[in-house]
Amino acid sequence: MREESFHSTTAGGARLRGIPAGRGISVILLATMIAAATTNGQVPKPVVGTATPTALVEQAPQHDARFEFHSSFWLNLHLRLYEEARQRDGLAVTQGGGVPAAPPITPISNPAEQKQWNAAVNYYAANVARRDLLFDNILPAITDRLALLEDCLDLSDRAGPHCVSGLQPELLAALEEAAPVYRSREWPGQDRHNRLWVANVAPLVRELSPALSKKISRVYQSDWPSAPIRVDVAGYAGPFGAYTTLAPARITVSSEDPRNDELPGMEVLFHEASHLLAGKVEEQIAIECDRQKEPIPRDLWHALIFYTTGVLVQQALENTSSGVRGAGGVPAYIPYARRNALYERDWQNYEKLLRAYWQPYLDGKTDFHQAIMQMVDGL
Repeated sequence: MREESFHSTTAGGARLRGIPAGRGISVILLATMIAAATTNGQVPKPVVGTATPTALVEQAPQHDARFEFHSSFWLNLHLRLYEEARQRDGLAVTQGGGVPAAPPITPISNPAEQKQWNAAVNYYAANVARRDLLFDNILPAITDRLALLEDCLDLSDRAGPHCVSGLQPELLAALEEAAPVYRSREWPGQDRHNRLWVANVAPLVRELSPALSKKISRVYQSDWPSAPIRVDVAGYAGPFGAYTTLAPARITVSSEDPRNDELPGMEVLFHEASHLLAGKVEEQIAIECDRQKEPIPRDLWHALIFYTTGVLVQQALENTSSGVRGAGGVPAYIPYARRNALYERDWQNYEKLLRAYWQPYLDGKTDFHQAIMQMVDGL
């Protein structure tokens, strides 16, 4: 599915920096990417220059557009500064086998540019880097806002009223100071890498999403969002390579984390989307634990989401047009949680519970409440 240069460049999870490429589009809609990616396996050429960003909007058919992919300059810059500031201060940037931290931005021979970049990193180190991308009470809103400003050349009314960010002046100054350096030195390669990731993942996502989204909705007894889920693709997306915010619904996924390559990347999207639907699971586990006078088990609900998505994706892949099947009745696709040894590390007992009591529910042999009751009883 990959172009040879893309495959060889990213072998071993190496970070892509400064790949020769034209400047890419700001918005990548699913149908557009699929059409381009399935023509001789080629990656779509850039359409709009990021030096003067303009959103390219081509309406995807709504009956199969479950996800809408974006490669946003400002969000990528924001996360790059966050990552480098954490790395500089010795804070964790990855967990559980992700891509090694990116090196500092390519050495800058221009002292003025180096000073600009360092000032931005210093601001992030002092004010942003210790905040959690998902659980902080401020940072998710900042990230959401920057994602929506992808077609703005700057973050002030100079680019039009829709580009007024509303951010704190100091944060705004740091971003605008770093922007010219990032745009000239890293963004063309990063944008191209983001689009390559989408081109690899999108065709199978489109093939599987109509049926798979219905199955996920049935399992969690919750409707799939009526509008396509926004997916922001970035070089860095937190220590686990992807995360989801709920209000508004938005997935951020790393195009450079090796855990997200190819088929696992497709599973990651459906796993992250499941966070939007699976609230009833966490709620019911808590209710059942209270009824049985048991402490609420840490992360059982999350292990359940990993398990469910893995099983459903594994089953779906066996029925795809490409026929991802193993020999002798053994599935060829290894689900994300097993591939990344999640059950071996933190969830040693959870897989047994899920196989014994949740799998029958997925197979239609018991109901939702009975399955959760038996899991809690089996703790």
